[in-house]
Amino acid sequence: MRSRAHTDDMHNQNNFKSQYAVTEWTDVAADSMDESLEASVRGLRFPFDLSLRYKAGNGLEKVEGVGRTIDISNGGIRFNVDQPQTVGSNMELYITWPGPVDGCAVQLYAAGEIVRSDKREAVLRIRHHEFRTKSRAEFSVASRSNNLH
Repeated sequence: MRSRAHTDDMHNQNNFKSQYAVTEWTDVAADSMDESLEASVRGLRFPFDLSLRYKAGNGLEKVEGVGRTIDISNGGIRFNVDQPQTVGSNMELYITWPGPVDGCAVQLYAAGEIVRSDKREAVLRIRHHEFRTKSRAEFSVASRSNNLH
């Protein structure tokens, strides 16, 4: 015969196991939902037609040019280029944002690696990005110099 203390102890262990299993399952389900949501957000591309200038290169070889964005996603930017880019090269993009914020012109700065390129388009995998404010003079010069279509 089992003592009452032993029976209560087993009951508590089973309750703990049940609670732990539910908690563990809930955490796994939440992780799966987070991954699924992240994957679907990562896949979304938003069409933007914005002027940009770029600086690219590894080591001594540097290339500068202008282009226009085609679309932007959570992890990358696809854009038109005026010359083919080298896959694997580092690049910085300076994108003219479409309107002022608190009266200041805004620029999206993005740095990363070219992951795809042909004669007319390139794709940058974003490693770092930030929004920067610009003076009105800088904004108007950049806008005039980037009128590619």
